[in-house]
Amino acid sequence: MENIRNMTLSKKWLGNPSEYKIVESYIYNIFFKILHEINEDIKNWTTPFFNTHFYEGFDDINGNPIFSAKNNLEQYIIKAVIDEDYNDITTFKSDFDDMPMYTIYLTSDYMNEIQYFFKQVINNQKF
Repeated sequence: MENIRNMTLSKKWLGNPSEYKIVESYIYNIFFKILHEINEDIKNWTTPFFNTHFYEGFDDINGNPIFSAKNNLEQYIIKAVIDEDYNDITTFKSDFDDMPMYTIYLTSDYMNEIQYFFKQVINNQKF
């Protein structure tokens, strides 16, 4: 956690493949931990849902999105975008391929809010 805090405070992790992977893994671990806590079957999810790559085949490591997941049973998407030029946190609902998509758009200063967003979206979508 301290490594994440230091990287996000410096804001220099974007564009650095090894540091980007640490932040990305941290967010995915939060997501999987929440699924475990609420007894949600991980097999119902496709992660990552959006696989972004440059035309050369390298991963696009700009934070848009840094996280994505699709619930295959209830047909909705969760997406997280980190933009260090942004200075706030915003959540919104839109549609992608006729499925609801719930997005959190934030700077890394609000990284701890991602877990609350994940929980809220998942719990609100359960039938």
